[in-house]
Amino acid sequence: MDAPTQPAADEIRRLKTCIGDLVGVLGFRAIWSGGKPSRIVTTLLDVLVGRLRLDFAYARFQDPIGGASVESARVDRGRQLAVDAAELGRLLAPRLKDLPPAPELMRVPNPMGAGDVSIVVVKLGLQDDIGVLVAGCARTDFPLETERLLLNVAANQAAIGLHEGRRLSQRAMELVAANEELSREIAERKRAEAERAKLQERLRQAEKVEAIGTLAGGIAHDFNNILGAILGYGELAQGKVRGGGAPEDELEQVMQAGIRGKRLVEHILAFSRGGGGHRVPVHVQSVVAEVLTQLAASLPRGVHLERRLAAGDAAVVGDATQLHQVAMNLCTNAVQSMATGGVLRAALDRVELAHRRSLSHGVLEPGAWVRLAVSDTGCGIPPAALGRIFDPFFTTKGVGKGTGLGLSLVHGIVADTGGAIDVATREGAGTTFSVWLPSSGDTAVPPAEDVGELAHGHGESVLIVDDERPLVRLAEETLAQLGYDPAGFDSSVAALQAFRAEPERYDLILIDQTMPDLTGIELAGEVRRLRPDVPILLMSGYKGPQLTALAQAAGVGEILHKPLVRWELADSLARALSQLPQPPPS
Repeated sequence: MDAPTQPAADEIRRLKTCIGDLVGVLGFRAIWSGGKPSRIVTTLLDVLVGRLRLDFAYARFQDPIGGASVESARVDRGRQLAVDAAELGRLLAPRLKDLPPAPELMRVPNPMGAGDVSIVVVKLGLQDDIGVLVAGCARTDFPLETERLLLNVAANQAAIGLHEGRRLSQRAMELVAANEELSREIAERKRAEAERAKLQERLRQAEKVEAIGTLAGGIAHDFNNILGAILGYGELAQGKVRGGGAPEDELEQVMQAGIRGKRLVEHILAFSRGGGGHRVPVHVQSVVAEVLTQLAASLPRGVHLERRLAAGDAAVVGDATQLHQVAMNLCTNAVQSMATGGVLRAALDRVELAHRRSLSHGVLEPGAWVRLAVSDTGCGIPPAALGRIFDPFFTTKGVGKGTGLGLSLVHGIVADTGGAIDVATREGAGTTFSVWLPSSGDTAVPPAEDVGELAHGHGESVLIVDDERPLVRLAEETLAQLGYDPAGFDSSVAALQAFRAEPERYDLILIDQTMPDLTGIELAGEVRRLRPDVPILLMSGYKGPQLTALAQAAGVGEILHKPLVRWELADSLARALSQLPQPPPS
């Protein structure tokens, strides 16, 4: 086979060169992708000057971001233009008018020196005209066909990049505008949320003030009744004593009023604690029976009590005092709803549920339950009030006629034991509260409390500290009657000084918690440092878990709930002294 001719070899070489140049120009896309329009064009000019060995390359285009015309020029390495890009544009301007669709070849004065130069002008643009690309070369054979092809490809690539830049810039501006609008909306929402939060806070404050006012009014009403009874019967007792009579009945009424006051305070404190207590299996029927017995003695005229207790020895894990409060509150509310008389029905039974059941206030799971139903034939609950009956401080009894704590306390205790409540009412036709409590099997009937003889002392010395002088005198007289040798102080500082002077004199310390200078717990700590073995009893109107923990840490043996009851005080003193080491027999 004959060797290929020289022209064929040159054509193949030019084709390879063209392919290499084409690849280089097309690789330009990776450089301009996502770049600024000015950088796209200058990079393109650099690629063309290097690939085609041009003397210079020039481009003018509309910047899609700024909208103004932008000019850029590049020259072969090691050379420089005799004019800048703007002047070059002015020199070329007459040649760039009314360009034909295809690239046009022209000879113009060489802007880089003497003589003429061949230029090829290519439009930048796809659907619309956004600029021109000019390639200049002093070679007489410029441009070759492959160079025309490369210039067309380069112009198209630049146009694509510029269009993409225009699209991206427009999208960016849209996003900026949308972001600004979103920021305005967010700011408006934040302002609205801030205003709403302020209004809600004001509403909460107003509700708190209203709740406190309602609570204060109810407590004041109850305490006024209690104090009225104490003062009234106290005056009657004074009159009888002065006249030589026996004020036993009046004093009994005073004591009953005092116990009512004590229970009211316990009621408020139990609400504030929100649950807790000593949880053990409770014989529910005994608790309910005790409540009904107490209630029967004070029923208003015209109210008849019907009872049906059939729970047997059913047990509920909880606190007996709290379950007593549940039954008492429900029965008391029922009685108060029957202003003109009626029937109070109390029923207790055991129920075995095979399926889940929804109540008005809670859900029951399958299993064993104890149900207490308290019904009345009173006025019923208005529909508007039915949704709030368990809210704290809410009451329908009018200003000053109730604390609004009773049903809220009932709801809290029942929920704490895992139970639920069902309320059925019809305005003008009565109400039934059904309390469901989870049964924990059976338990024995608790033995009846036998106070019997009060426990007496045998001359033991008791240090009494309370900042209320009348209470100190009362405690001194009570302990003296119980056989103790009391020494009372109305100052915790003075009491501490006396104890420091004679630490071995006292057999037992009885101190109040709330006092100026030194609290009861602080005084107990000082006493413990002086004499670790002396028994200490703390008196307080509030007995919560935090106080209990602090008292135990200070070495307090027991906390007594004020106001004190004589037999409780006697038992506590005897119990504390019995734990002391006994001296050996002589």
